[in-house]
Amino acid sequence: MREARSSRGREMLRRWLRRVEHGRRMQAAADLEAWLASLAFVLETCSEAHRPLGAETDIGTTLDRVDRELMRFRNHSADIRPRLRRASPVLGEAVRRLTDDTFHLRNHTHAYLLRWQSWRRQTGYASSASIDSRREMEEALLRASETARSLRADLATFSPQIHELIDAWSVEG
Repeated sequence: MREARSSRGREMLRRWLRRVEHGRRMQAAADLEAWLASLAFVLETCSEAHRPLGAETDIGTTLDRVDRELMRFRNHSADIRPRLRRASPVLGEAVRRLTDDTFHLRNHTHAYLLRWQSWRRQTGYASSASIDSRREMEEALLRASETARSLRADLATFSPQIHELIDAWSVEG
């Protein structure tokens, strides 16, 4: 009788642990999916900012949208990092690099937008300061564009593996 109770207790514990683990996998899948969506949003928003800007462009809106999304992105990254490291160290390292590169993209894009704004204020003047300002703006745009291109290529490389892991974590089990 005692063995039967002990056996039932162990089985109940196993079922409970399976449910807890399943919940953790589902949450990890949701976090990884949210991380991927945030990265895509930041990449697209920054890439749009690299296109020719009109005279009426408000860079504050772009800067604010990117920074708000990066706060969510940072949280998703922190949530998935431990589980990802255990599940796939190679993919965990790739996600860490993609996360770092996304912040670099933000910084380069912000630098470009601020230099663009400075250059716009000086466009009426034919001075060496205006020429220097334009050169600095174009250099910042080049850095931002190169970072976006590199991030897009790396994302394309690892995106199938990330989606496979999301699918694996999302299945019932």
